[in-house]
Amino acid sequence: MADEDRQNLRVPIVQSEALERKISACLRRWLGVPRSFSSIGLYSTGTKLQLPMKALTEEYKVTKTRQVMTLRDSKDAKVRGAKVKIRTGRKWKQRKQFKEA
Repeated sequence: MADEDRQNLRVPIVQSEALERKISACLRRWLGVPRSFSSIGLYSTGTKLQLPMKALTEEYKVTKTRQVMTLRDSKDAKVRGAKVKIRTGRKWKQRKQFKEA
């Protein structure tokens, strides 16, 4: 497992959401839009203002789900059978979301 993957395992979604709020606030200031301008407006792909980035929490969830899929679908039986827990915190459980999808 790469070092960046190990680092990614330890970050709870609460910290990711806090960082996204800070990034969104800086983007609003930089673009000169009011504080009431929604995050949907900042990160949407179907609006006139389209920034070349995604919301940080969305990237966080995609990364965690990708890690679950990589472990679950590995060709190596030992990797598939390993009981690796990917920690995401209390607010969002990637295994639950993955099963629902």
